[in-house]
Amino acid sequence: MRYAVITEDNSILKEDTKEELTLEELQKMVGGYVERVTVSKENRLAFYINEEGKFTKDGNLIATQFWIDCLKEDGYKLKSFNDYIAGTAVLIKEDRYGNQTDLTDEDNEKLMETMIGMIKWQLKKTTH
Repeated sequence: MRYAVITEDNSILKEDTKEELTLEELQKMVGGYVERVTVSKENRLAFYINEEGKFTKDGNLIATQFWIDCLKEDGYKLKSFNDYIAGTAVLIKEDRYGNQTDLTDEDNEKLMETMIGMIKWQLKKTTH
């Protein structure tokens, strides 16, 4: 199963396993109790994050921006958005029954586009 891990330092790791990730594996990756956050209903994407991450972890800029981008793509009108992802986020695609499945090439491309956009934004911010 293909999935991605967006770490606290905003690195993206693409991973492959033969089987679905277990709760214990997800807990180890996020460093605590696991919370599921729907990222895109249309594309059936979800983040698995540390349930208490906002109390103990820094914000994850790439994961948060990816979430916002997906919500917009799903048709949500976001006039103001005051939520964020903190700590490591594990991005998983699910089938219509909630079972883990492979991220598609399109999912990975969208994630890379978000990362590139964030890098460009930071470069623009530091040069002005």
